Amino acid sequence: MSNPEKGDHVINIPDDAYDGRDAKPSDKAASGLLASDYNGASTKTRQIENSTALSIVAYCLSSISMTVVNKYVVSGSSWNLTFFYLAVQAIVSTTAIIFAKRLRMIRNLAPINYTKAKQWFPISLLLVSMIYTGNKALQFLSVPVYTIFKNLTTIVIAYGEVLLFGGKVTPLAFLSFCLMVLSSIVAAWADIQSAANASLSKGVSSLSSNLDVGYTWMGINIVCSAAYLLSMRRIIKKMNFSDWDTMFYNNLLTIPVLLSCSLMVEDWSAANLAKNFPDSSRHSIIAGMIYSGLGAITISYSSAWCIRVTSSTTYSMPPQLNRRLHRRIDNAATTAVTTATPTMKRKHTETDDSAPKEEKRAKTQEPQPAVKELTFSDLGLDTRLVQGVAAESFKDPTPVQQKAIPLALDGKDVVAKAPCGSGKTAAYVLPVLSSILKRKTTDSSPATTAVILVPTRELADQVLKAIEQFSAYCAKDIHAVKLVDKISDAVQRSLLSNFPDIVISTPATAWRNILNDALSLEKLSYLVLDEADLILSYGYNEDLENIARKLPKGVQLLMMSATLSTDVTSLQGIFARKPTVLDLDDEETEGDNLSQFVVSCAEDEKFLLAFIIFKLKLVKGKCLIFVNDVDRSYRLKLFLEQFQVRSCILNSELPITSRAHVLEEFNRGVYDIIIASDEKSAMGVEEKDAEEEDGEGEKEKEKEKESKKKNKKKSSKRDVEFGVSRGIDFKNVAAVVNFDLPTSASSYTHRIGRTARAGRTGMALSFYVPKELYRKHMPTSIETAENDEKVLAKIKRQQAKQGKEVKPYNFKKEHLDAFRYRLDDALRAVTKVAVREARMRELKQELLKSEKLKRYFEENPTELQHLRHDGELRTARQQPHLKHIPEYLLPKEGKDSLTSNEGKFGRGKKVGTRKVNPLKTFKARRK
Repeated sequence: MSNPEKGDHVINIPDDAYDGRDAKPSDKAASGLLASDYNGASTKTRQIENSTALSIVAYCLSSISMTVVNKYVVSGSSWNLTFFYLAVQAIVSTTAIIFAKRLRMIRNLAPINYTKAKQWFPISLLLVSMIYTGNKALQFLSVPVYTIFKNLTTIVIAYGEVLLFGGKVTPLAFLSFCLMVLSSIVAAWADIQSAANASLSKGVSSLSSNLDVGYTWMGINIVCSAAYLLSMRRIIKKMNFSDWDTMFYNNLLTIPVLLSCSLMVEDWSAANLAKNFPDSSRHSIIAGMIYSGLGAITISYSSAWCIRVTSSTTYSMPPQLNRRLHRRIDNAATTAVTTATPTMKRKHTETDDSAPKEEKRAKTQEPQPAVKELTFSDLGLDTRLVQGVAAESFKDPTPVQQKAIPLALDGKDVVAKAPCGSGKTAAYVLPVLSSILKRKTTDSSPATTAVILVPTRELADQVLKAIEQFSAYCAKDIHAVKLVDKISDAVQRSLLSNFPDIVISTPATAWRNILNDALSLEKLSYLVLDEADLILSYGYNEDLENIARKLPKGVQLLMMSATLSTDVTSLQGIFARKPTVLDLDDEETEGDNLSQFVVSCAEDEKFLLAFIIFKLKLVKGKCLIFVNDVDRSYRLKLFLEQFQVRSCILNSELPITSRAHVLEEFNRGVYDIIIASDEKSAMGVEEKDAEEEDGEGEKEKEKEKESKKKNKKKSSKRDVEFGVSRGIDFKNVAAVVNFDLPTSASSYTHRIGRTARAGRTGMALSFYVPKELYRKHMPTSIETAENDEKVLAKIKRQQAKQGKEVKPYNFKKEHLDAFRYRLDDALRAVTKVAVREARMRELKQELLKSEKLKRYFEENPTELQHLRHDGELRTARQQPHLKHIPEYLLPKEGKDSLTSNEGKFGRGKKVGTRKVNPLKTFKARRK
């Protein structure tokens, strides 16, 4: 349901739930709001869709017609069926939406879901209160006065957005607000004077009292309208609703409320119905009610259109003037930033010889308070992007974002070195999006403006999601596609045929499409290399060199990397002559929030320690466990299942759709434990340490080469674009457990970088096998453990250079011995045959789930939450007695006495246990 009297607070989030980006061209024509609304539309259609003037005219016409019709219906002297009137509106709107869905004018409409209906119901109650109070105010006030007072609602909403979602009100916007308040005061004074004169001339005293009632209802309506819109904005992103979903749920859920209120409060006697629907105007009133229901859809869409092409508050103000004022403010802010920070002063006309000085300035300027006080609004970004950033609860830009974004907007080539979790993705995504939006104000023709090259598919998914989140308020103006190897060349060609603004791909896939003339670089403005050092370690050197030869002149380079090795330096020389290099030290971006521990243990004791840590919940919160091969991950999962410890697997054999869903659900808190196989580390794909490059043992290198050959044979069917220790943003990870120690210190750094991100605390616990205990327990042995002691020494030296310490963590052996017989029972059940069957079973299950994700869940996104990835494999022999720990096995002092350290496990925020509705399933577990 929309607001029947004005309809100006329907929705301020554009439809980004489904934009047809991954669909075939034939499907795109039917996606979105109408059959003609798709990304491959003609230039003329795009101009209409992005026209500010047309959106404002459409909104004003629909708003005026709705207000006049509502005034006609409710202003009768005997009208007292307001709830019934609103119920008729909701019924007509719901029927029209369902009918449009049947005619396929609306492709995607969220099905009725009890959980979402329960979450959305308070929004519907606010909507009812907003519409009811608005109609009551309109019953006593004139249309002009009512419309003027609606401006006060805009002011309340604007300041509510600042308080709840961040941002600021510009001085010129504040001036326009003051003018609105002044106009409301003048209108009220004129209205009161007119009523007083009429009362004196006609001798009727009720006119003034009616105005008092009207202003009272108007004040209540302002509060209700602001509460409705701000509450809806908070929940609409969480539920991923489109414009049509919002209208459908609003109308459907308000019908029972309105009808109940009407039956309980209003008079349904025949006499009262005759008064409300007199014979002289009965048909016109009924026609007006039906029209208002249909007009609710029009006002909803036109207001959303107006909001999309202006802003969330601009559509209630004089739009053209306000947009120009916003642009001037943005330009002034950009000028102020570039003047205040020396790293942003260099113009295009300056020579490249000043680059080293600029780098030095960037480093010396970092500690200044002026840089740290910058907000996203001060960086010169498009205001719609600033709104999208605020909606994602980003407060202040990180150091890499403060420095890289202004330089990128100024047209500089940027190479930024920053550690994991420092915000590198936003540092290049935001300036690219801002430049695309700026170009489309003058040239709306489709063109591929940016190519983003990433090393893995998982990182490609993450970048695409970030683009969609940041461009939530301008989704119709941004078209990004992701190219992956698993998609056929024909489908990739069709995705690229519409010239998407941004293409996200691995270097190999991008080069293949360039070679086939599917990917056009003619109008390319940006080339982004994310995790450049990892791209090189994955063997994409030749593809990058080929792409560099095809690039047109003047393409701007944005390169992000965790290290600035010799290879990365040579790579930047291929794409740019003398870029601005931002070398952000760890001290600038990281705090002392990470605690690192290491445990010396035998190969079978790793499983014992894992059992104790997770069964006794010594680690609280979400945990990421790294192993060095796929077999190892299934062995550990089957072992933990013996003790009813649930976990999910993440490795290169799983379908890409399943992997993406596992990551998404883990970040939402659905799973607490992920067992990830870091095969790239075990195969030596990560860059080598400095000591290793200096020649620390030729025999070790020969063994590594042999192990690589073996691993390549075993992993021939694995996804070469899979990577989990770098780039992927695992959110709120409390602990990282290196069940198998990585093969290099750099890989260790990348693994532990998954926790203690964005100012949070975290813990890293690593198991290593001493040389004398290697191969002492063959069933649980792994080749990479042979060099654990040497790798650990390198890790400690590397961490010491950064001023960090890897501390030993000691378990009390006497307490651990009580659990050993359970360890032996569980390990005997996890045989090689059980592991092989588990791999086959898991792969089959995930392939089936992947197909569902592609087909059924594409049309029913709300059902994704029911698809789980942490189910029991049940291929190992089940032993029920292992699932419970008798009290006599625990130390008398309690489980905390198992360790002798002063610091305990369990850093970070505790994630709540998963809730299961016992009325819907018989699989509810005992707490």
